[in-house]
Amino acid sequence: KTQPFVARPDHGTTGAYSAWPALALEALCRMGEWEFATELFHNFSVATLEGPFGQAHGIPQQQTSPYTPLDSEPVFKTTGGVNRYFEDNGGSFMDTIIRTYFGYEPPFFWGSLSSLKHTLIDPHIVRPLKGVLKNINTPLGLAAITSNET
Repeated sequence: KTQPFVARPDHGTTGAYSAWPALALEALCRMGEWEFATELFHNFSVATLEGPFGQAHGIPQQQTSPYTPLDSEPVFKTTGGVNRYFEDNGGSFMDTIIRTYFGYEPPFFWGSLSSLKHTLIDPHIVRPLKGVLKNINTPLGLAAITSNET
């Protein structure tokens, strides 16, 4: 039985959701698979030579049965319709880097606070990233988070 052709470029026979790679990395890290997630993160860079992971990173295919791929045509990314893959992809990777690799997740509403400690996720966990996230604007002023391998 053949599957129907789905013309939606975000989910369907010609496209994929753009945030899943970053969210998959975050899920792996939260399960303790930091080394594997970081290796994948580095490997993803090859795919981004075509642009961000994106909705409508599709494979051209026939629009009538048997809906087979047009193997001689390259994959494509559109920017029309429901596709905003630059924002979806870039935002999801930045969220993953900031939340997972630096462990920073500020509250939606700050309220009154005297410390930023509650904004850190597992601050004593060893993360496979060496870097500093600087100039974080908070109600208590600018802050910086240092992440390292120890």
